[in-house]
Amino acid sequence: MKEFLLKIGSKLRTFHTEKFSKYQTKEIDELIVSHLGLSDLGKLRDKFEGESFRLNKTKMILSYLSVCSYLKIKPISLLKIDLDNFKPEVEYKNQKFRIICSDFGSFPALEKDLKLPFIYVVCRSVLDYKIIGYSSGNLLKNPKSYQIDNLNRKIFKSIEMLNNFSDEK
Repeated sequence: MKEFLLKIGSKLRTFHTEKFSKYQTKEIDELIVSHLGLSDLGKLRDKFEGESFRLNKTKMILSYLSVCSYLKIKPISLLKIDLDNFKPEVEYKNQKFRIICSDFGSFPALEKDLKLPFIYVVCRSVLDYKIIGYSSGNLLKNPKSYQIDNLNRKIFKSIEMLNNFSDEK
């Protein structure tokens, strides 16, 4: 966390924040319960894997909705999301971007073969998101920008080099 804070800690207040209510996550919970074929959320919470799945998918969807709201992009309907194949992406400046979310204090983990530039969102809590910035294709191609972890993912370390949306508005 120390390295994370050293890189962007002084700028945290300048990043756009999106907050959600528990009421707003109800539709996501219903989507997850339906996807897993369960009758209610209580059955999901009985299993650690189910709760972990719910938390990860909720963060993914809410980070997507945060970016859509900030960039004034109409999001796809939650009813049309296939949880097995959903990859949060938006079009910005005539280019497609993947939305990558990580917990506060953690660097973004990218798929090793990710070719799309990305928008980085930090999840401060399940209901609180900060939109940090977006990468350029050149930054993504630079091997000094990331490290490969034990799970063969790229851990993007150059978060201070991301383009900041607040500089453009």
